[in-house]
Amino acid sequence: MTETRACQNCKQNFTIEPEDFDFYERVKVPAPTFCSDCRLQRRMAWRNERSFHKGKCAVTGKDFLTMFSPEAKITVYDRDYWWSDKWDQLESGRDYDFNRPFFVQFAELMRKAPLPNLANSNCINSEYGNHSLDCKNCYLFYASIGAEDSAYVTGAMKTKNSFDIYKQATGTDCYENVLCAEVNRVLFSFGARECIQSDFLHSCTNVQQSLGCINVKNRSHCIWNVPYSKEEYQKQRGQYDFGSYAQLEQFKKKFSEFILKYPRRYGGGVKSVDVTGYAILNSNNSYNCFDIYGELEDCKYIYHAATMNDSYDGYGMGATAELMYEAVDTGAQAMHCMFNVFTHACQEAFYTYACHSSSNLFGCVGLRTKQHCILNKQYSKEEYEKLVPRIIAQMNEMPYVDTKLRIYKYGEFFPIELSPFAYNETIAQEYAPLTRMQVKDSGYRWRELET
Repeated sequence: MTETRACQNCKQNFTIEPEDFDFYERVKVPAPTFCSDCRLQRRMAWRNERSFHKGKCAVTGKDFLTMFSPEAKITVYDRDYWWSDKWDQLESGRDYDFNRPFFVQFAELMRKAPLPNLANSNCINSEYGNHSLDCKNCYLFYASIGAEDSAYVTGAMKTKNSFDIYKQATGTDCYENVLCAEVNRVLFSFGARECIQSDFLHSCTNVQQSLGCINVKNRSHCIWNVPYSKEEYQKQRGQYDFGSYAQLEQFKKKFSEFILKYPRRYGGGVKSVDVTGYAILNSNNSYNCFDIYGELEDCKYIYHAATMNDSYDGYGMGATAELMYEAVDTGAQAMHCMFNVFTHACQEAFYTYACHSSSNLFGCVGLRTKQHCILNKQYSKEEYEKLVPRIIAQMNEMPYVDTKLRIYKYGEFFPIELSPFAYNETIAQEYAPLTRMQVKDSGYRWRELET
């Protein structure tokens, strides 16, 4: 049955539906005590995409760009060294102390266990970007997968030779696009899909060699929504010289006024059934989801994701994953991972940060190709399976209580006050902006940004 609870953070009521309880039962977690908005804010406060600092590798002394400020007191390795086998990942391991809250011990481990300077995986010749996967020859790129020869992009998936892109799925030779998909040589466009050789499109599908159009489908050689012959189109198109900054700005203004005359489609969903949210592609039975690049099924409260099913509460998730809950930048061939940050290709991993290609982890930081570990200490399968239920029980009996008396038992994501980042360094400040005073009053950290 439906249940209404009061969020222990914002104190507002929120509803838990029967299907939500079914999901929580399936992944074996209690129902949340924070509302969905506060859960989202809490997760995002653990993701620093674009606030960089100068740093040095704790081993090699190499200078690098890092997402961790000196005040965070994190042990940071250069990416190449961190991904190598030159250091002992288990050296930071410690016994679990049943006399202290789990989150206190995890925070201590985070300061000890080495972390890579940036949260990138398999990114080549791409030093200036973060939270991305399989990118090559990119500059100032964020939250992207499979981008190549591109710059100034956020949320670019399978995008090549493109600049100034925000949330684009599959595109080549593009510039200044927002929420476009399967486009080739498309410029200055929003919501264009399966379009080629066109400029200034808005919510157009299968459009070729067109200019300044909105809501046009399956057409070519159009200007201001008017179709022309190929020859006449070339003649009309030649009147616009976008090599001139003045003419380009004049056209932008005219186009912005032109599209105000036309209706907009609700939701921005494409080839999707039974979904709510915005910018959802090729998905099914998913609710309160946003910026979905495709193949989402039976999911809820998901932002910026693709190829995932039976999962709740995440940002930057998927790339083939299922049974995921409360995670950030987690997935890439993953199964049943919960309460994770920057965790890829793992199975049965809980409360992890920067763990990869591992299984059966609990409360671990910076491990690769490991299994049956707790607080970075190795156990046998039998020892691990015996110890984890005891830890879960202890987390409920001795919960972590933050400075504002919010209670964190098993099933809650990491407290914001334990994040290695100041609140205004993270994307939480973009989705749930707070003033300096509000951050302080909430018990979080604020960092005066360098100028």
